Amino acid sequence: MCRKHLVPELPAGKKFRFVYTSGGLVPYLDSNFLFFLGNARKLRGFQDQDVLKVGEEDPEHWESFVARPWHVVNEPPLISNLLNNSYIFIPELGAAMLDAAMYGSEKGIMDNAFMREKGQQALKVQPNEST
Repeated sequence: MCRKHLVPELPAGKKFRFVYTSGGLVPYLDSNFLFFLGNARKLRGFQDQDVLKVGEEDPEHWESFVARPWHVVNEPPLISNLLNNSYIFIPELGAAMLDAAMYGSEKGIMDNAFMREKGQQALKVQPNEST
């Protein structure tokens, strides 16, 4: 996939950042044994890798990130102490994805724990501090 087919010409020094939403149950490797929906989940894993490859083809103009949220909630689940970092609040998810789109991310594949931390940090920034 070539960048010129995906975005218009960018001004010098500018990057297009693409944040793709996948899922927390998508496997990292295609060799993983999956108990349910194995083929569909593996296909999503291949799609995630393809999204990241676009950024590798033209790193000066394009960055790709894959968000893999799992158990997106408005309030803590009843069994939150058992779920640990496997859930994420809607504002945290939105803030983490927006932060990646605006400023980039040190991780190409962003899992719940990473996005919770990034989202919490982004939500603490005051509007006049973000420039």
